[in-house]
Amino acid sequence: HRTQNLAAIDQGQSHFGTGQSRFVVTISPAVKESFENFMKGLSVSHVGMVIAEGLLKIDGISGDRIIEEDINELKAAWQKPLDF
Repeated sequence: HRTQNLAAIDQGQSHFGTGQSRFVVTISPAVKESFENFMKGLSVSHVGMVIAEGLLKIDGISGDRIIEEDINELKAAWQKPLDF
C-alpha cells in the first residue's frame, strides 16, 4: 500500500512537522464551521479526518496518497520496541 517517494515524504512533513507553534486538533464535524470562524486569520490547515475503516491514510499537498496502512499493524510496530 505504501507509496515511497521523497517528494511525497516532504509533503507529509509539511503536514505533520513539529514546531513550537504547531498543534493537531481533532474536532467534531458538527463544530467545524464554528472552529474555522474561531481560527479565522490564523494559519490553519485541514489534514484529515477520523474514519471507521481501520486505516491511516495520508494524502500529500498535491492530493496523491503518500501513506495507507492498517492501524493495527502500525500499533504493533509502535509497541514492538517496548515489549521487553
